[in-house]
Amino acid sequence: MEATGFSISKDRPGLTAAKHDSIPTDAGKRIYMVKEDLKDYRGHGVLLYFADWSVWPSGEWFPLFERLQSACKLEGRLIDKPSYFFGANEYDDMLNFVMIGVIFLWDLYVMSDDGRVVFYSHDEMRDIGERALDGHANVT
Repeated sequence: MEATGFSISKDRPGLTAAKHDSIPTDAGKRIYMVKEDLKDYRGHGVLLYFADWSVWPSGEWFPLFERLQSACKLEGRLIDKPSYFFGANEYDDMLNFVMIGVIFLWDLYVMSDDGRVVFYSHDEMRDIGERALDGHANVT
């Protein structure tokens, strides 16, 4: 999995979000929201960047994330490799990682190869927008 044309600024530049709203508290509604947010990402390369995790340790289960990594033949600790690129034919794998991040309320950028970006926050908010022309994710 190799990402091309993507870069992420560590200082999280601002976004003029096309959509900004809350993440539901109900897990079933979160899953539905993610599927709706990302349904048009099928057939696209997608870069996931886990910007923060363990903000709410009581609401996560790292062994589940590690099993998913193993099942997808991804190696390394999240702290050492916080981003993953999924090819156009790996939509379901990508969606699985996003769902875990959203259910655990981790900060997560989802960036498609055509410029779309969704940012899910541990503050139970999400932003939907686009990358800037310089290629950086314009999401805060």
